Amino acid sequence: MTPERRIGPEALAAYLDHLDAADRAGAVALARGVLADGFSVADVLVDLVAVAQREVGQRWLTGSWSVAQEHAATHVSEQVVDALGATIGPPRRGHVVMACVEGEWHALAARIVTEVVRAAGWGASARDAVALLERPLSAAHTGAPPPPPGDAYVAVLHRRRELVRLALAAVDPPPESAEDVAAGIAHMVDALIAAVRVDDDRLLRDFVGWQEEALTSRGGRALLDGVLGTLERALTEHPRVVARLRAAREGAPDDPGRAD
Repeated sequence: MTPERRIGPEALAAYLDHLDAADRAGAVALARGVLADGFSVADVLVDLVAVAQREVGQRWLTGSWSVAQEHAATHVSEQVVDALGATIGPPRRGHVVMACVEGEWHALAARIVTEVVRAAGWGASARDAVALLERPLSAAHTGAPPPPPGDAYVAVLHRRRELVRLALAAVDPPPESAEDVAAGIAHMVDALIAAVRVDDDRLLRDFVGWQEEALTSRGGRALLDGVLGTLERALTEHPRVVARLRAAREGAPDDPGRAD
């Protein structure tokens, strides 16, 4: 049996060099070269572009790259995805619709999935999407309506901007990291809002676990504790929300029996 070919570390290192230099032409040429070597579009997107993007995220996470460097590198990868997507032929198997949730700006992962799926013969176009939307949904696809939002969810959602501002003022990061810290705090508040809405504390705990590395690399563990503590104090009228925040800070499961 012939062993499965894999894109080697040399190609990954060279691709990351192109991302570091925001070198669109070099990155596209490298990806096309790997394609010409007999690798599939899926191979290049999953084993090269996606792997490189994880490294890009890690470099931002640890503070070795600025948010501007991360954005520039991601833009180059988006252009590589465009270039590889242009090599894919027409669909032959059916239709698949890909989407990001409302407010999600990080669409590169969904675009990679889209092109891999298209490369496998499933096609999508703007007209295909319209045709699908015009078809009536069967009873099996409508599902049950979501439960109505509770008072705590509405309150935290409406205070989102205020909560971000309060937490940022409380931790007072240095100017060079203020933008990154503000973004991290905003994402944390969004994770809290989502956890309250669907009544699943894992959303917040998992996010805080990730942010522990992201925020502490920019200000120490005290910064993360300061953010969570500020949110707790600002939301004392909602004991259940405070309990969620405290459980996330302590890494302990919350008590699901109490109501918001």
